[in-house]
Amino acid sequence: MVHRISAVEFLFSVILNLLPFWGLICTLGIVSILYIKLKASMEQVSKMIHTDPLTGIANRRGFLKLTQKSLVTIHRHGQSWTILMIDIDHFKQVNDRFGHDTGDRILIKVSQILSANIRQTDVVCRWGGEEFAVFLFGVTPEDSINIAEHLRKEVESKVVLKDGKPVTLSIGISEGKSGKSSGSGLENAFACADQALYQAKTLGRNRVCVFDTTTEMF
Repeated sequence: MVHRISAVEFLFSVILNLLPFWGLICTLGIVSILYIKLKASMEQVSKMIHTDPLTGIANRRGFLKLTQKSLVTIHRHGQSWTILMIDIDHFKQVNDRFGHDTGDRILIKVSQILSANIRQTDVVCRWGGEEFAVFLFGVTPEDSINIAEHLRKEVESKVVLKDGKPVTLSIGISEGKSGKSSGSGLENAFACADQALYQAKTLGRNRVCVFDTTTEMF
C-alpha cells in the first residue's frame, strides 16, 4: 500500500533536510559579520595608537612605523632621504600669554600647513609638545633646504598671534645615510637633525640649519 504524503508533510521534510545547510549559512554569516566588526575595531585602535589626537597627523609611534617602511625601499634602491626636526619658537610664552586654547589652535594650524606642503611620499608627525618631524623621500640636499625654507615661510605668513606677531619655526636638517641599517640610520639622522635644530635656536630662531657633517657627535 503506497502512502501518499501531503504537501505539508513534503514541505516539512524538505525543511528538515535543509536545516543543516541553512545552519551552516547562518554560522558563516555570523562569523563574517564578527570578522568585519573585529577588523574595523582593530583598524580604529591602530589609528588611535598611531595618530596625534589634537592635530590628526601621525604621532611619534606612527611616524616611526611609516618611515621604517619607506627606508626598506630606500635602502633597496639606494635613494636619498632627509629628516627635518621642527620647533615652534617661544611656544611656552605663547601658551602663558594667550592661553592653552590658542596654543592648541596654533599646533593644529601648523600641522595643517606642514601636511599641505609636503608630498604624499613624505611623512609628517607631531614629535611631541611643540615639536614636529618630517621625513623627506628621495630629495637632494638643496631640495631639503628649499622645502624647509618654504615650510618656515608658510607658517610665518599664515599663523599670526592676536598681537600681530607671526608664529615662527626653527628647523634642523639631517641627510640620511642609505648604507646603514634602517634602525641605526634613522636614529642617527634624528640625533643630527636635533643638533641642527639646537643650532638654529642658538643663532636666534626663525631659521633653517643643516647638520654639519664635520661636527663630532657625542
